[in-house]
Amino acid sequence: MDHKKILLFLDDFTDRMALTGINVSEYNLDHVAFQVADSNEYEIVKTKFYTLGDLEHEAVVNGRRVGVFRLKKPIIYRSNTITAIELLEPKDGQLCIQGWEHAEFMIDDTFEELIAKYPNLNWDTISMNRPIYAHLKLKLSDNMQVKFNRLDVLSAVELDKKTIKIRSKII
Repeated sequence: MDHKKILLFLDDFTDRMALTGINVSEYNLDHVAFQVADSNEYEIVKTKFYTLGDLEHEAVVNGRRVGVFRLKKPIIYRSNTITAIELLEPKDGQLCIQGWEHAEFMIDDTFEELIAKYPNLNWDTISMNRPIYAHLKLKLSDNMQVKFNRLDVLSAVELDKKTIKIRSKII
């Protein structure tokens, strides 16, 4: 894994984003995510990601492992500084192709305001009311999507860690 492959993904991603008409220049590109095909590949890729950064947190989110790595060397892409990457394991029974899967932007708008700005897009709103890791999604291709969030991934990880500590003290 190296930054060059991430930059190639981001070029393709940016081209696909332009087709949506969404003006992302006003948003910060927070992180990118890599999807693996199965649990064995998750372990292999996780080992490779350690060369890029430190594993900040690994949790089961909606029935699959998600690892968040803080990059040792941030990725600079256009006017964005990306400090984290996600590693995604498929859910049980889910067929996935291994590769860079999404990029996520931080927004100041509410999810409803973003939808109202671009009402003709086929938004996936299923995750926008989650208590943790809430986001709004838009499919760009069969294997690529964009997500919009109001909290950066590293801050979300810190909140999740605090929540886990509180729950463990209660139990």
